[in-house]
Amino acid sequence: MNNNKSINTKLIPSSGGVNKNNGLPIQNTACVLYSNVDLKIMGIYSTYNRAEEASCDAYNKNPRTDPLTYGLRYCPDTINAKDIIGRYMNEFEDFVSDNPSHPLCKISIAS
Repeated sequence: MNNNKSINTKLIPSSGGVNKNNGLPIQNTACVLYSNVDLKIMGIYSTYNRAEEASCDAYNKNPRTDPLTYGLRYCPDTINAKDIIGRYMNEFEDFVSDNPSHPLCKISIAS
């Protein structure tokens, strides 16, 4: 059963435009651990290695959560890193565009 009640019609953007000085996207990146079942973000980690270790630990505790890691890109003007935990991956433009075949991402796009 999907308890994801946070499906929005507007996704959190992956960047806030382009830096005029260097031409790079204005964005933050977070190494996140999330459940592939409901896409709920379970944690944020300082490195991909730590996120992978947490994924293995989470799987050993409860394989039904199907924990995965992802390098999430988001616009710093729309959300703080501390506010990401507990949100859902299908709220983020970056994840939805990278995973259009995930059933919960299709719901987000259709909303």
